[in-house]
Amino acid sequence: MPYDTAKTRLTSQRGEIVAQLVELGATESGDLGGEVDFGEGFADAATATAERTELLGIIDALVKRLAEVDAALARITDGTYGRWDKTFNRFIPAIRGPSLLATASPAYLEANIAQGRPGTQMPGWEAQAGGLLPAEITALVDYLRRGAPRPIPSVARVTRGDASRGGVLFAQNCAGCHGPAGRGGVAPELANPTFQQAASDEFIVTTIRLGRQGTAMPSFQRPGAAALTNAEIGDLLGFIRTLAGGGGEATRAQAREQAGPAGGAP
Repeated sequence: MPYDTAKTRLTSQRGEIVAQLVELGATESGDLGGEVDFGEGFADAATATAERTELLGIIDALVKRLAEVDAALARITDGTYGRWDKTFNRFIPAIRGPSLLATASPAYLEANIAQGRPGTQMPGWEAQAGGLLPAEITALVDYLRRGAPRPIPSVARVTRGDASRGGVLFAQNCAGCHGPAGRGGVAPELANPTFQQAASDEFIVTTIRLGRQGTAMPSFQRPGAAALTNAEIGDLLGFIRTLAGGGGEATRAQAREQAGPAGGAP
């Protein structure tokens, strides 16, 4: 769902829930304010009449739903929700997404903040660019990683494989979102020099294996579904590394010839 649509829908849902709570004489936290008429059979506030129990049950359900909506609104405004931005006409990554934080090291995040992403709206924020001091970048990384899940344990090591075979796999499975030359589209730019320098091979392999929760990036080694072997992921890794600095055009041309029309999962 597009970002603007999701935010509008959630905001509308929140307003409806709050209106229902007000109509029932309750606050957003579920507290009852003033005198509430529970019918002739209601003796006092401590009496668990069926009418009071039913009302409190409805209020409790509304408060829980309100909390869920507020949490969803927070996720789409605090960086845990990637989106397509119509103003910039490009994908805005989920910089606090749980899958990213489980695989990205503090050094990776610091490099992206300090150096930016050349060719995108993301500027470099290091001190010599008139931006942030090293301590401020560290503080920002600490904020981004607050509540981060535990790091994903390493599995069988994958090394760089055959870039030509990887180019075919990339055209079939990745180019639709990342662009045929890794220059982005509805997904981040894999050819970006900051990404190429800051992202370790293990980081790229883990992302391919497990995907990115809450984004269009699927897991390519998920149980019960078509998956890539470790050797194929190694080939993909080899090809992705050829994208650094705009290189690998010959490999991409060869891959396009072998792959035919691009398709498959993003």
